[in-house]
Amino acid sequence: MKLLKILLIIININILCKIVESSSITCSQSYECGNVPFSICKNKFDLFEGIGVDPEQGKVFIMGKFNASGVQYGNVTIASVPMNGVGILKTEFTIKSDVTQGSAFRNTFQLFKYLPKSKTFLTQGGERLSFVIGIYDEKSNIKLTPLWYPRGYQLGAYFDEVNQLTYTCDFDLKIFQKIVRTQDDLFGSNSSNSKIIQNSTQCFALSAAYTGGNFNNTIIYVQNKVNDTGVKYSTFLMGSADCVLCPRQFFNLYQLNNEWVTGFHIYKNKIYYSSKSGITQMNIPGTDQRFLLTNESVESFEFVNSERTIYYITTNGKVKKIDVENLVSSTLYDSYSDKSLGVCECAPGFSGTYCNQCINGTVQWENGNPTCVKNTDNGRPSVCQVDWQCGNSPYFLCLNNECLCRSEFFGDKCNQCQGMISWENGIPICGILHR
Repeated sequence: MKLLKILLIIININILCKIVESSSITCSQSYECGNVPFSICKNKFDLFEGIGVDPEQGKVFIMGKFNASGVQYGNVTIASVPMNGVGILKTEFTIKSDVTQGSAFRNTFQLFKYLPKSKTFLTQGGERLSFVIGIYDEKSNIKLTPLWYPRGYQLGAYFDEVNQLTYTCDFDLKIFQKIVRTQDDLFGSNSSNSKIIQNSTQCFALSAAYTGGNFNNTIIYVQNKVNDTGVKYSTFLMGSADCVLCPRQFFNLYQLNNEWVTGFHIYKNKIYYSSKSGITQMNIPGTDQRFLLTNESVESFEFVNSERTIYYITTNGKVKKIDVENLVSSTLYDSYSDKSLGVCECAPGFSGTYCNQCINGTVQWENGNPTCVKNTDNGRPSVCQVDWQCGNSPYFLCLNNECLCRSEFFGDKCNQCQGMISWENGIPICGILHR
């Protein structure tokens, strides 16, 4: 009888592992998937700032890291949940431009914007001396195309895909006659058709040119500041998009005290804005007669006109939506709920019945979680974070996620030098012999 029970357990485990390999089982805990930590339940997702919505695909895009047993693992990931709230969390792709250690450090921490018509993702990350905002293209070899390096200021940007215009306020309030995609579009020869509306203007967020009521072709932007006593406040300002470099053309519309705006949008002659106090509706022009749609603390905000709906992320890890007309709200995903469902998958890069095969790859560990990184033709990992992962240290070094020979060294083991090798602080130096 005991032998029969053991055989049944083994059969059940094998069946479960086969299911894991095909990623066809929904789960709420990793132990349901079999061979932990090589097989995992992708349902717990630590949310970063930023949210994007694609009505055509019916998806809400979010950024973060998967969490197994309270520990983050793997790369920063773009995931999605259905707009209608029916379905499970799904991985879209992982960010492969990050370098978590070393001198070429880069760490993505925000989904800055998503452009639904062109399916474009813009991300924000930190580098050694600045932040970097750029277009992330999963299908490109370059991956990240940097656009801005906002050091010491917040960048406001609005992308009008219908009229093919880009509005920015970094050092000046500008309008570009295209959707900017390169630094040349911003600062080079391709920027010649841009116009400066107002000099020396920085903001957190801004709108496209707005026409409605008594206002025609009007821009509204928000500045988040701190006063002399350390108190946060946000100011809404508005002015004409037609007046180029006009002095004092923008005037204060409304000031929000003791907190910062985290997002805003104009819809049917009303401003909808989010903050730590909730989501508020305000008429244009701004008045003290405001209407609170929800009192949840909001971190990220995206308005979809066609749905008359705001999609938002709360500071307690929920992805939600609310209809601004009937005020019906619902939760699309809860990162802290044990009821949130995902699918069983092998850990990144692994395959096989038990999810423990790393074919032609190198196993790298982080916080107790494994990743199988594919090897290049020379047997080195295609992606690295630190020098020792490349092997034959210290002749190899990890630079920009790539294993390379140190300067002037060559060969399969990077230990050949056409000259004299000297050492400095444990690092080999190849001195070339001149003939």
